[in-house]
Amino acid sequence: MSNPRDTGLRPRFIFVDGWAFPLLIFALMFVWASIWTRLGLFVASVVVLWICEAKGLTIASGRRAVRSWLAGPIRSAVPYWKKNRRIDHG
Repeated sequence: MSNPRDTGLRPRFIFVDGWAFPLLIFALMFVWASIWTRLGLFVASVVVLWICEAKGLTIASGRRAVRSWLAGPIRSAVPYWKKNRRIDHG
C-alpha cells in the first residue's frame, strides 16, 4: 500500500515523466514513416525529456523556457499592432 502523501509526486514510466508518455506514444504513431524513423524519433524524444529532467525542468516548465527563448529579451506590454504609429502632419 502506498503512502497517502505520495499523491503529490509526478507519475513515472520507467525513467521518463509519466505525463510525457502520451507524447512518446504519439511519436510512434506516424503512419507514413518507416519503423526506423519512428524508433529514432522515440529515442530522441526520450533523450530530450531525460536531459530536461536532469536539468530540473518538467514538461510544462521546459515548454515555457523554450517559448521564452523564442520570444527574445525584449517584450512589450502592448502588442505591436496596437501601438500608435508616427503620423506625418507635414
